[in-house]
This record gives sequence, structure tokens and C-alpha cells, in this order.
Amino acid sequence: MALTRCRCPDGGKLTAPVVPGACLPKTQFTASFVAHLLHDTYTLHLAFERIRGELARQGYPMASATISDVVQRALGELHGVARVIWKLVQALPYNHSDATGLPVVTADTDHAQLGQMFFFGWGKLAAFRYSRDKEAKSFTRMLGALHGTLVLDASSTHNDALAGGSIKWAGCNAHGLRKFRDATESEPVLGAEGERWIASWFDTEREARGLGLTGDALLDWRRRHLAPRVKGFKEWLTCVHPKAMETPKSPLAEATRYYANYWRPLTAFLRDPNLPLENNFAERNLRAQALGRANWLFAVGHESAENTAVAYTLVQNERPEDYPTLTPMAYQETHKRPGD
Repeated sequence: MALTRCRCPDGGKLTAPVVPGACLPKTQFTASFVAHLLHDTYTLHLAFERIRGELARQGYPMASATISDVVQRALGELHGVARVIWKLVQALPYNHSDATGLPVVTADTDHAQLGQMFFFGWGKLAAFRYSRDKEAKSFTRMLGALHGTLVLDASSTHNDALAGGSIKWAGCNAHGLRKFRDATESEPVLGAEGERWIASWFDTEREARGLGLTGDALLDWRRRHLAPRVKGFKEWLTCVHPKAMETPKSPLAEATRYYANYWRPLTAFLRDPNLPLENNFAERNLRAQALGRANWLFAVGHESAENTAVAYTLVQNERPEDYPTLTPMAYQETHKRPGD
């Protein structure tokens, strides 16, 4: 494809014509090639230098800074798509949510700030949201029009944000199980007892799922088979918690305090059959962002962090069977010169 020049009828200046297929202003990159860069960065979790090397080995030289610029510009254009997905997620009757740290380096500081990348979603819908901190007021503002029931790890931040609001809260017992497991190192007897109690909840739920129970049938099963185990643990907790709090910073005290403080959200599954016992769905979806962070380490500025949230929103909602096999051929096609 030969590049030509033409004169602007207004000022008489030479200007390059629009490149057929170019998806970003003042570039020659097609949508396929930009999608290839986004795929490498946020699905394969490759650093820009690694992408540069791969392109160079295939005969398509491109600077890392150019790759970064193209990726950030493309994501800036895609904010509207992410906003539409976020509105759909907000309207869901149920949502999982979790957060992980995202280091951000800005021009006005000499060290990284720790922002937060939040996940929200249920089923096949997912949205990522970036916050500069994890304060309750920031989290409340982020929720916006979200309603229904939110499956969320128990913490004082979430407790403050959701207290008295219209959102119902369900907790994560997988965290409780791990807390008792950690407590077995310092309190082997009581820690193991607590771990067995919570593990029995999961065993009972697994049995119900194996029978294919859903809806009212599942709720009835839980009330007949799981509720007695929950009641037994509650009686055990009533006896053990005061003793554990004699050393309030111990792992056992942390585990029992977790249930003493957040009992209602942690047992919400006994009131709604659609709610799981844990929040593993959110943790699995956040894993992709954690893998990417391990390669590119930090975001350069809050705008870049916002773009990262857009990227993972799009990546987590893609359907692999519809995702095209992308190659750098688009780059080659847009960089031919006369005589090539």
C-alpha cells in the first residue's frame, strides 16, 4: 500500500490522507493489530519490552514506548464500552466483589502509591474499577447505582460502606476456613476444631450440589442439613471466642473475631439459595490482574490505572470462541512503502 500526500484545501499545507483501516487518529495501526497488542498485554500478561522483542523477531520493529502509547490510546477510546458493561453489572441482582492492590507511580511523587483494583460481576458479566485508595467513602462512591446482594469479603471498610444501605451483604467463608487453618500453628487443637467446623459446611454444600439441587430445593437442604452444623459451630464459637480474645492479636483470636463480628453476612446462604458460601469467583477473576501486575509491576499514573480497569473489563467479558487469532500481519500491511 503506497502512502500518498495531498494538499489541505483550507491552508494549502501537505497532509497525509486517512489510512484505510486505521483505528486511531494519526496512526496507521489497524484494529486487528491494536487488538493484538491488547491481547498480549492483558490476556497473556506480557510486558511491553517482551512484546517489542516478539515483534522484532517476526520482522516488525516497534519501540516499547510506541507500544505503550498505542495501548493507552486504544483503551482511552474504549472507556465508553467499559461504562456500558459497568451499568449492566450494577443492575444485576447479585454481584461478587473483591480487590487487590495496584501500585501507581505518578510524576509528583518519588514512590509508588497503592491504589486498589476492584472486581464486580456475576455469571458471565464482569467489570473492573480502579480506586486511588480503599477508604469506605471511596468504595461507597464507586458502588454508585449498584443494588441487590453483594458477595464480599468481610472487613471494617466494607462494613462501614454497606451499613444502613440498600445493598445486602454476603460474606466469604473460604477466608474463615483459611484463618482457622493459619491458627493451627499456634493453637493446634482449637484451630483444627474451627477448621473442621467450617470445612463441614463446605462438605455439606458440595453434597447438595452433587445432587443437582438449586432454588427452593437447595434452600430446604441447607436448612435441614447445613443449618444444624452452623448452629453447632455457633455454640462452639461462643465458648472459644472469649478465651481466644485473651490474646487479641493471635491467629485464633483473628479467626473467631471474624465470625463474631460478621456472623450475619457469613451465614447469608441460609436465607438465600442463590448465594454461595464463599467469594472464590471474585478471587479467580482478580487473578488475571495479579498476574499482569507481576510482569509490568506498576501503572504509570492514575489515568493508566483507569485504563487497566477498562482493559480487564473487556478481557474478562470476551468469549474465547469468538476471539480472533491475531497476528502482526496488520502491522506489515500498514507499513508498506512504494516498491515493497
